[in-house]
Amino acid sequence: MAAAAAVTLSLLSPLTAHAEEIAQEAFTGASLGAGQWYSSADGAGDTSGWACLTAAEARKGPLGQCPDGKVDEPGRGALRLTSNKPDQSGFLLSEKAFPSAEGMRFKVDFASYDSEVAADGISLFLLDGAAKRPKKPGQMGGGLGYTGIEGGYLGVGLDEYGNFSNAGEGGRKPNSVTVRGASRIEGDGRPNPVVTGRQLKQPLAVPTAKKRADAKRTAYVDLLPTGMLSVAIDFHDGRGPVKVIDPVDLSGKIEGQPKVPETLRVGIAAGTGMRASTHDVWNASIETVEANVTSSLKPDGPLTPGADVGWTMTTANDKVAARTKGEVKVEHTFPKGVLPGEATGDGWTCRTKRQQVGCTYDAGGAKAIEPGRRFPPVTFTTKVEADAAGQGAVKSSVQAQGGHRAPAVEIPLTFAKGPKEVQEPQATKAPRLVADIRPATAYEDGSWAETLLKGGKGYVNAVLGNHDDVPVKGPISFVYDFPVGITPLRAGGSTENFWKDECTVAGQRVTCTTKRDVPANLTLGEVPIEVEVAKDAPDELAGTYTLTKGPDNRDVQRSKSAFKLKDLPPPPLSATLTPKDGWEGSTTEALKPGSNAMDVTVNNNTDALVNDRVSFWLKPREGARIKTVGGQAYWGSVCRIADSGWVICARQDDGIPARGSYKPMTVEVMVDEGVDEVVFDYYAYTGGNPDDSSDQPFSTVAVPVKR
Repeated sequence: MAAAAAVTLSLLSPLTAHAEEIAQEAFTGASLGAGQWYSSADGAGDTSGWACLTAAEARKGPLGQCPDGKVDEPGRGALRLTSNKPDQSGFLLSEKAFPSAEGMRFKVDFASYDSEVAADGISLFLLDGAAKRPKKPGQMGGGLGYTGIEGGYLGVGLDEYGNFSNAGEGGRKPNSVTVRGASRIEGDGRPNPVVTGRQLKQPLAVPTAKKRADAKRTAYVDLLPTGMLSVAIDFHDGRGPVKVIDPVDLSGKIEGQPKVPETLRVGIAAGTGMRASTHDVWNASIETVEANVTSSLKPDGPLTPGADVGWTMTTANDKVAARTKGEVKVEHTFPKGVLPGEATGDGWTCRTKRQQVGCTYDAGGAKAIEPGRRFPPVTFTTKVEADAAGQGAVKSSVQAQGGHRAPAVEIPLTFAKGPKEVQEPQATKAPRLVADIRPATAYEDGSWAETLLKGGKGYVNAVLGNHDDVPVKGPISFVYDFPVGITPLRAGGSTENFWKDECTVAGQRVTCTTKRDVPANLTLGEVPIEVEVAKDAPDELAGTYTLTKGPDNRDVQRSKSAFKLKDLPPPPLSATLTPKDGWEGSTTEALKPGSNAMDVTVNNNTDALVNDRVSFWLKPREGARIKTVGGQAYWGSVCRIADSGWVICARQDDGIPARGSYKPMTVEVMVDEGVDEVVFDYYAYTGGNPDDSSDQPFSTVAVPVKR
């Protein structure tokens, strides 16, 4: 029988309202829009210091082709601030100043790689929009292009080598994120004093990586009109964004730091000294900061069958967020066996229906909840049925302004022993670890799913915990052996305190170990696991897990968990490739050596109208190439053939009806002698970036060749 539920159970359902996009720039293409961004050479005659586009094919120079020439295909490039050569500098400024009245989130992907020693780093900074745009960056090297810049309000240094983080004492602090203040502090001659900083355990740079994608990180800089700032970084290790600079009040931290300017200009810079890394950035966006509402539940005690237990619902707006602007709805749905009663709270309108408690609060106008403030608490009591046993889960969701609904979050509950069993001597109870292992909807969010899909990738979440009132001494090891047909690809902890960087994958086995002790009645963070499921796998498979504890690695529990599997559904969009006897001729069964005409039809495999932008990429593998593309004056104007050989098309003016198709495009395919078939790769997707298919699934079609 399982032990008591976690008394400190927390059901966090972050998010919020839609944020308004202010500006966006991918930097992945061959050029940028005119008049939006500024960069220049760092000194007369310098051709290595300006920011350049790795996919540019035109002139060399600022925001043009890089000194080393074209590096990437259009749609797969980045803004290069420095290569891995010494004494370089690159910077970029927005020509336009953006209003700050509703706060600002500055988000960008970055990579520092391909070097012997990571150096120096990247700065993300904000300038006073009312000041004249600088013509050159600030101090390079340890200044990362921000220190001393004209009009500087704040700079965030992604400081690999550690000189930007040096506040004049203790020397450099490598692998740090550091915030520096304004360039002009009233009554103080110091330029850009250090506000706060933090040395990280996870590396900002990956010097051994040779490819940008292998060193990818994402930075988030959030600033409120009040001067409250926070910084987070996603290391793309499965844990999502990690707060590296906790909310800090800039005006309260540094005497003389000016108020947030009414308008702000954004900038990015990087530099190298004697040691040098390649520094790339891409996918930059600026959007307003909106309210960030979360809700949590806490029981007054264990969930004992046949007994009542009280609950408190706590709802709050995050410190670095905007004030709420309207109605907030919170729903908590309890599992079978737990029946909630009437819920009450000042200002809340609550209703209870079967297993669900739903509450609404008018958080607009005079009742708006400011950043860092809580809503009034809500209390209610649940009845735990006498036959309740094992485990269940509470599903929690938050819906704030404008109808935006945060993804539901499920947190497991474990029922305590019944009244008779509780009378057993407590001294004889042994600590118990329990694992709840189920399919999930995504690698990072941990929401439960019903099944895994055959022939594709999927996700599994393992929720582990000590469900007793006796602490468990570490080390603790979780070993899961997946059955043949389900192959683990990666695994990682979603909670810093327990499973951070503690998981390995070897064959069918996932092993996660933490040296920490686990307090009584605490559910550990989820261990997310990405898997690949065989196409011919049966409809149900079971794996085996082992939980061990203590220095002697004594077994705590062994058990099996079963997965239901179902066939992978057809993709929403697909393509049909049909050879033709000439450009205007009838269809044929196969291609032939030499020049061929072939119709390509994009199909909608769903029961709904596709009315979003449709992007389509097509390329033959070895033995063939596409020479021209067009057809019925429909695709010709929206398609191009890239230097890489990909046909790239994007349409938005006409939808594809349910179970219908676009009019075909016709391509001319040149087939080499001696080829028996041509294999075509293609991407077909809606939304997303039409110039970058790297994050989209691709399909293949084989077309026979008759000689």
